Amino acid sequence: EIRTPLNGVLGMTELLIGSRGLDDRQRRYADGIRHSAESLLSVINDILDFSKIEAGKLELDSVDFDLHKLLEDSAEMFVLKAEQKGIELCCDIQPDVPLRVHGDPDRLRQVLLNLITNALKFTETGHVLVQASVERQDERDATVRFSVTDSGIGIPPERRERLFKPFSQVDSSTTRKYGGTGLGLILSKRLIDLFGGVIDVESQPGIGSTFWFTAQLKPAAKSEQDRTAPPNLKNLRLLVVDDNPTNREIVQTQLERWGLSSVATEDARSALRLLLQAVERGRPFDMAILDMQMPEMDGLQLIEEIRGHGELRQLRLIMLTSLNDAISESQQRDLGLSCYLTKPVRQSRLFDAVIDTASNNLHPWLPSGIEVVQPAAADSSLQHSCGARILLAEDNEINQLVASEVLRRAGYECDVVSNGQGALEGAKSGRYQLILMDCQMPVMDGFEAARAIRRWESEVSRT
Repeated sequence: EIRTPLNGVLGMTELLIGSRGLDDRQRRYADGIRHSAESLLSVINDILDFSKIEAGKLELDSVDFDLHKLLEDSAEMFVLKAEQKGIELCCDIQPDVPLRVHGDPDRLRQVLLNLITNALKFTETGHVLVQASVERQDERDATVRFSVTDSGIGIPPERRERLFKPFSQVDSSTTRKYGGTGLGLILSKRLIDLFGGVIDVESQPGIGSTFWFTAQLKPAAKSEQDRTAPPNLKNLRLLVVDDNPTNREIVQTQLERWGLSSVATEDARSALRLLLQAVERGRPFDMAILDMQMPEMDGLQLIEEIRGHGELRQLRLIMLTSLNDAISESQQRDLGLSCYLTKPVRQSRLFDAVIDTASNNLHPWLPSGIEVVQPAAADSSLQHSCGARILLAEDNEINQLVASEVLRRAGYECDVVSNGQGALEGAKSGRYQLILMDCQMPVMDGFEAARAIRRWESEVSRT
């Protein structure tokens, strides 16, 4: 009753923003409506979750999930916000952190998002670092330590005890300047209690803060083996060039984890010197991982210097860029880049880039004339075709309008019914490739309708 009307406001606003004919002033107004509605929805969600916890009715889910992906997804959600503020956003997952675990990914993500949101809110310059490591691990479970460190305003010691109390901020001026209800941290604390962990903060005014928490997570039923470089690539020599010491350490740690050795340096001039010295000594580097944004000489200028030295002609190059510094294919070709990765770099993407580059799969533009390996064609079964029919089962008229318009703009035909009984009849008609259903509807809800559709399918398959 609270979320549904607000979702209608958000949906209609998105349609308005996506429509043609709005001038700049009208678009700013619509953006303001969307931002306000999103903020209100966030507050409502926190209050409802807090009420459920206080009533003892919130239970953690228990499923297998990819912990590394959850951490990287959580950090990646804030890339645009961090770049808008000129803040370096890093994600560091220590090698001992298990890849797949058993627990509640949604509630774990909720705590992480709250801490990252706060870190970016209270940081104007510098960095925000999301980290994970293992405190204790055995065959039954692992205690994983998560932390979010910022270089923001910090918190005075005498005011820290108020942080984990409902509707509290450090002081009233914080609310006036930065906004917020102060409910996020107490909600996070209650959730971490359910995880069997603790949450706390370390902070110095004017220097920054580290909010950290622990969570007990069981091993997944099916584990995955860690990535490792093929034996024939173990002798690769890599150079990492980045002026940010945290980023350098993260990349080097990952390379070491995969069985690859590397040397790191903080600026382009020292990188060029190391590259030339290595050639003189008869042990040239095979690959360099370069940051785009560096003082004095940036990554692009460094590449020009490298390409000006014939003895470095065969050096393979990977560029790390921000979201705003995307490199076109023609630029990659002109620079002789194997590939570029946007920060914060996901471990899986870095691994694939290094291995493919070393294997020449991403190295088509160097003078050696290496053959380009084309990506496989997309599975036609996964490509939507305009004209495909979708049935929408939704009793709220605003949600009907929003969803059907979104589908229409995506090239789909959409019919609408207002309850699960209509969805069941639509399924039996055989006219639809997909049915989208609300959970709560009159006559027959979405859960009951889904069960009825599966029963009908089972009966039809037996006849």
